[in-house]
Amino acid sequence: MPPHHRRQPWAVEALRETLIVAEQDLRHSVRTTKALAFLLIYALLTLGGGALMVEAAARTEQMAMEAAEKFGMSPEQAEAEKTEAKRKATVGALEWVMSDESEAEAQADYLLGCPLIVLIFFVVNILLLPFLIVLMTYDQISAELQYRSARYTLLRASRTSLLLGKILANGVLITAITVVTNLLLVTYAQVRLVEFELSSALVYVLRFWALTLPLALAWVSIIAFLSSLFRFSYQALMASLATFFATLVLLAMTLWESFDFLKYVLPWHYNGLLLSHRLGDQLLGTGVFLFIALLFGGAAWLVLKRRDV
Repeated sequence: MPPHHRRQPWAVEALRETLIVAEQDLRHSVRTTKALAFLLIYALLTLGGGALMVEAAARTEQMAMEAAEKFGMSPEQAEAEKTEAKRKATVGALEWVMSDESEAEAQADYLLGCPLIVLIFFVVNILLLPFLIVLMTYDQISAELQYRSARYTLLRASRTSLLLGKILANGVLITAITVVTNLLLVTYAQVRLVEFELSSALVYVLRFWALTLPLALAWVSIIAFLSSLFRFSYQALMASLATFFATLVLLAMTLWESFDFLKYVLPWHYNGLLLSHRLGDQLLGTGVFLFIALLFGGAAWLVLKRRDV
């Protein structure tokens, strides 16, 4: 009599299928030049901008030392001037992601211990990352539908696992590039900046990087939903780009008091919460992005469940 094979629990089977899909997608992304090209562009933009910021910071340090010598400042006066200059630069960076100027002022005092280069890099990162996600992931579902490859994938995995595997694969790719770019920036700053403290910088880098992940997951899920609506990749790309730029237009409209209410439905509004000195705000921002990810991920699942592949 043949041995009886016990069926694996649903959760274990779903996890196995999800990992299979994610592995296949990662292999495909590594083999194709499109994903690697966009990752390279993002790395060059962020690291290029980071290098410019490091050089600007090094020049500022040099000018502060020269001014102190020229005007005969005491070490305490020179340090006070340097701290005030850093505080103003910190406020300027925070105003890019915080709509409330008073909140940016309060947050600047809290982040004075953070190397300015790390803070500015994080702000640039969260502003550029959604655009990278649009370019990288717009065809994560539509390509499967366009080329009918979903039919072969679904022989070994459910539609739920297909969606989760795609999101997981894109999340791994985005996580990898953000880790690499952060490490390269810190290494460069350590070499170039005299007063750069590696130990304190790493604490902030790890914290900011961890806070970036829910934001990235939210945007991946938004684009997954848009991708699931279309059978052709170029349609998904147009819809994703239109949605991305529409959110920016709506964000600009919130500068007028009459349209201020629109900010609460835009992901951009919650970026500033990730930088808040209050733990409650950080948790709220993280929760909002996770809710967005769940909402649009669920919507993508509903669409995919009903699609003819």
